[in-house]
Amino acid sequence: MTEVRRLSAPPLAAAFAMLACHVGPLLAQTPIRSVLLSPSPPNGGEPIGAWSGGALLMIEGHMSGAPLLRIYDSSGSEAQEIVLQSEGGGGVNIGSHQFARSVEGYVVYAGTSDEAGGFLTIVSPGGEGQRVVRTEPYVPFAATIAHDGTIWTAGLLKDDSGRDLGDAASYLMIQRFDIQGRPLRGAVPRSTFPGLETPVGGSFFVSSKDRVGWGSPLAHRYMEFSLDGTLLASYPFPFSLADVSGVALCDDDRLWMSVKSQPDPKSALAGQQNTLATFDRATGAWHKGPTQPYFYLYGCSGNTLITTTTWSNLNWLAEK
Repeated sequence: MTEVRRLSAPPLAAAFAMLACHVGPLLAQTPIRSVLLSPSPPNGGEPIGAWSGGALLMIEGHMSGAPLLRIYDSSGSEAQEIVLQSEGGGGVNIGSHQFARSVEGYVVYAGTSDEAGGFLTIVSPGGEGQRVVRTEPYVPFAATIAHDGTIWTAGLLKDDSGRDLGDAASYLMIQRFDIQGRPLRGAVPRSTFPGLETPVGGSFFVSSKDRVGWGSPLAHRYMEFSLDGTLLASYPFPFSLADVSGVALCDDDRLWMSVKSQPDPKSALAGQQNTLATFDRATGAWHKGPTQPYFYLYGCSGNTLITTTTWSNLNWLAEK
């Protein structure tokens, strides 16, 4: 079974200073249910996964000509397979936080290809049809589906040579669409992050029943919006891209993250250690739990965290 590959970059000093000074309530988690995925993901290569719309979505061959999306139900059984395509049938590049599923069964994914440039694809329930929405010169880097069925993307506007137009350009980085691909009101002007080259690179969406969160490790900012796109709050985000290994926003609006921890050189599991942290909006502090062997945080189902430890299992966690 393939273990998660982590980037070897030093954590931000400010992040761990904040965590060290604000050790909050006990955040130890215990599995209340665990299932094996069937069929199991391949041992070779690292699948990309997310819990979304009441199902686990896993992508195999995300840099191949035809990535395969496997959808597993809550029992761990595969319910659907979708071959991801772009307009013109060319190769597709799909990364983490670029795909999602609605509770009605729609699947969306955003990416880039030589033929279509930036695009957004909407797959109907059952996989019978795929609608490609050309977004160029806007290129989406992250995508999700909110609880009301609207599609959210975070991206940049590119010129003919593929370069970002920069923060002097007047456009919104978060663009929203209805389930048919028609544009809705967006958010976050590019000028919000002056001088920053790629504020959307490595960014992520999380969503709950009443809001959507967008986080940018490169811009060190986390923002939350109501379902109609109105900004609710904006907070500093002290973690680097290398620190984050999974995020989840639960229906009780608790924001969770699994982050790389300082390894204990005496531990046999050094290099595979992490910690589960939650955000306190009242103080702006992140509270961390105990260091533990590595797990990946897929998302949240209601108020229950969904994780894995081997890529081949699915765990529901409850707070002790």
